[in-house]
Amino acid sequence: MRGGEDAAPCGRGRCPHRPAQSPVKSKAGIKPSPTLARSWTYPASPRFSMYSRAERSSEGRRGRFSSGKRSSRPAGVYWAEPFTKATCDEFALDFAQRRGVDITDQFFDIDYYDNTTYYSDHSTFCIIVDHNDRSYRYSDYRVEDRHDGWGTATEADLRAALDELGVPLPAAARFYDEGKGRYTFRAANLEQDGLFYDGSIECRVSKSGQLYEVDSAMAAVTLHGDAPVISQQEAYRRLCAGRFDHTNAFAFGFVDAIQGEVHVTACDLEYLTDSKGFRQPVYYFSLSDSNDETLRDGCSWRVFVPALA
Repeated sequence: MRGGEDAAPCGRGRCPHRPAQSPVKSKAGIKPSPTLARSWTYPASPRFSMYSRAERSSEGRRGRFSSGKRSSRPAGVYWAEPFTKATCDEFALDFAQRRGVDITDQFFDIDYYDNTTYYSDHSTFCIIVDHNDRSYRYSDYRVEDRHDGWGTATEADLRAALDELGVPLPAAARFYDEGKGRYTFRAANLEQDGLFYDGSIECRVSKSGQLYEVDSAMAAVTLHGDAPVISQQEAYRRLCAGRFDHTNAFAFGFVDAIQGEVHVTACDLEYLTDSKGFRQPVYYFSLSDSNDETLRDGCSWRVFVPALA
């Protein structure tokens, strides 16, 4: 194994990029992180407006705006132990062995980064693991027809394939055929055997029907404590006041200078995981403007507002 703090990941893989924002644990309980609560407003502050349009997401994934009532989704702060360098290696070793791959081979690259470890021999196997939320992306380069088109698979086939890989999947997770050989399992705070499952697992199937890629962003966590959340309307008010995370704030630099208006197309209650393994609720707003088609391939961008009351 070799460490490469300054090395760049292989272009064939993609590191999961997820914000690592931290709730603050005090004697009074858990409260929003100063990092999450930081305010930011673009100098030529755009006007926000509610705007309805057809979403490109699958059924059941999005939480729409409602009245000013509190969200009906279970509120709380959840926890799962983050990977350390050692436990991440153990996870990757077990995962690889299930596919007949030895990551201790001298030709295997293992590169360690601040919150990510990259395992690959660049010809047969690749898995990129996020330490904080234990998400990962796995690719099997041995599936020769993975670039020749896409195939089909049943829910039962994919559940069996994921089970062989040791991927935990709750029985009640919903199954979606996204088209073009892409299938997704989704769970929204499903409880099973004392754990809560939240997130998605995306599978890609080759033309010959082989599973060659798994993108797992489904957390298996325990409830750390109840925590009420603000309403969607209150979150929208804070958005308009500039009280949102500024990670994607650069997108406001492309807002139409004349119209100066940004449309809110969706609001989703989701969770972010910090470096200590705590997952706290945030409201993600999907934003759109007149430049979507020319600058973003028709896609909107997203910012979030901390949801803890």
